[in-house]
Amino acid sequence: MVGLVHRHGGVVDKFMGDAVMALFGAPVRRDDHLKCALSCAVEMQQAMLELNRESQLIGKPGIYAGIAVNSGSVMAGSFGSRVYNEYTVIGDTVNLTARMEGYSLWGQVLHALFIAFVALGGFLALRWPAVAYLHLPCLLWGIVIELGGFICPLTPLEVQWRLAAGEGGYSGGFIDHYIVPLIYPPGLTRGTQLMLGLALILGNGLLYGYLGYKRSRHSRRCP
Repeated sequence: MVGLVHRHGGVVDKFMGDAVMALFGAPVRRDDHLKCALSCAVEMQQAMLELNRESQLIGKPGIYAGIAVNSGSVMAGSFGSRVYNEYTVIGDTVNLTARMEGYSLWGQVLHALFIAFVALGGFLALRWPAVAYLHLPCLLWGIVIELGGFICPLTPLEVQWRLAAGEGGYSGGFIDHYIVPLIYPPGLTRGTQLMLGLALILGNGLLYGYLGYKRSRHSRRCP
């Protein structure tokens, strides 16, 4: 894991039991810190899959890793006293990340990031319009899955990774298994799926409508 952190331009801040705290963008500031952190997180999960395959061959149990990724302002420097001090980062962003890690899902970074991109990628398109070319197909995918009552094809892949790590699989979809119980305790109903699908259409329709309006105004100003 340490090697992967270094490969993606990060540094290991500290080891906390069986956890690793890594920094991207400190102590040396870099604009692509979030991209580096996300790429590292995905490769870590891929490495865990390969490690568990090797463990199965020699009869050892599999292991899993939960990963939390966050970005924001922090205080970085040497903290402590004259007796002992160390370089680290502190602040609300760090505290939130620690709590996220405590609730991180086993091997679910890639799947969760995809769902977050489907739901919120339109906001990225407001800042970087070219992102729309990637987001719109993903958004259409999510709408079809919800309105059609299907299970995301990424779910079987996720379950396969869980089984390879020695954990149990689950039935249903990612949203049904992880997210819906937090919002809708009775479970995922057909009505809830339709509501989620319509929310995707409405929310992203407003975002892309605003983006189209901005582009049309810019076109009129630049004949």
